[in-house]
Amino acid sequence: MKLRRRTSGALAIAAALVVLFLFVIPTVPYSLSIQIPFDFRPGMTACNDVPVASQLSCENSYLYPPVNFTERASLSYALFGRGIQPFNSSYVVARGDYSAIFYVSGTKISSAEAFPFEHITLNPSGVVAITSTSVTRDLFGFVNFTATAENVGSQPLERVFLGFAVPGNWLYNQTYDGITWSQDNRAQCADTLLPHSTCSASFRALNESIAPGGPFNYRIQVLGADGNTTIVYQEHFQGTWPTKGVSSYWVSSFIQQVNSNRTGPKLVEDQMLDAFAAARFQTQVANYNVSNYGFQGDYSTSFPGSTRQIGEVTLWPGADSPSGYVSVLQQSAPGHWSVLTNPSYTHFGYYIGYGPTIIVSQPCQVTEFPGGQNIPALLASHGCQFHIEQTVWLVIEVGS
Repeated sequence: MKLRRRTSGALAIAAALVVLFLFVIPTVPYSLSIQIPFDFRPGMTACNDVPVASQLSCENSYLYPPVNFTERASLSYALFGRGIQPFNSSYVVARGDYSAIFYVSGTKISSAEAFPFEHITLNPSGVVAITSTSVTRDLFGFVNFTATAENVGSQPLERVFLGFAVPGNWLYNQTYDGITWSQDNRAQCADTLLPHSTCSASFRALNESIAPGGPFNYRIQVLGADGNTTIVYQEHFQGTWPTKGVSSYWVSSFIQQVNSNRTGPKLVEDQMLDAFAAARFQTQVANYNVSNYGFQGDYSTSFPGSTRQIGEVTLWPGADSPSGYVSVLQQSAPGHWSVLTNPSYTHFGYYIGYGPTIIVSQPCQVTEFPGGQNIPALLASHGCQFHIEQTVWLVIEVGS
């Protein structure tokens, strides 16, 4: 029995050592060679006097030498791509008049970003924070990004800029030796940002590479001078690309039209109803075959124990103007219109989303869907044809 225990213990120790060697202990070396391709040592102007065929090699001889990094990964990473990776996600290199951030994916440099400063500090703690961001579509149809930065340190920050890294909207995006060099669009935030104060800046996206309503990732970057040091602070965010046609401005104009037709008090926006409309969109878009699906369940969750009266209209305005869509509701959806103009309701909330929509082919007798109806079955019973498209949804909740 003693022999077996010793044998079992030895096997356990051996297994633990194998696991450590495979997954925990970094033993396999990897190297990176990093060089800023357009930063030259003084004296390069001498290359102007050499033959044209030799100028490129002459200029390259004035490049600052590369910086080499050697790190180690676990054996499991080298064999299977799982385990301890060899490199950090980014490295800062300073050479001559430039500094650069090199972004690493796995064992290779995926992209880089250059800054015209001799030295930068990346993501220092306790200096600056990004307190808010927004992505909206304006009245002219452009998508606008806005961010607010706060000086959370004890020293003023000078020459503060905000950079907006948005898919398809780089200031420049070029490839050198297989590495993509890019720069985000920057807007001045403040000449001087005092401690505990904030500043905001905006950027208008001129290219739209994301489908309306689609998720996307973007980055906000703060640049500023903290004494003799240039700081670069970055945060990544996930957003939803604003839908076209219907926007917050569209809804504001639409509600004004509704209010002008009400006999009771004007509807006033309510943040609790905004949140409820967002929850209702998520439930309905996942069950779009049934009109106003899951209302009671969402109501009980959002307003437990409440007796507040709430009415709901789910709309698909398409490209109609606010006033044009009011006419559509008055003529073709009197049930929905009566909910919006009911004098018992004094507040409203809304949510704009993007999802599968049942598009009815005309002519069709069915012009609106009462709550709880199986829409395809209802349409089929009236001999109506339909198909599914991805379109904008507008969920409006009205309440007492």
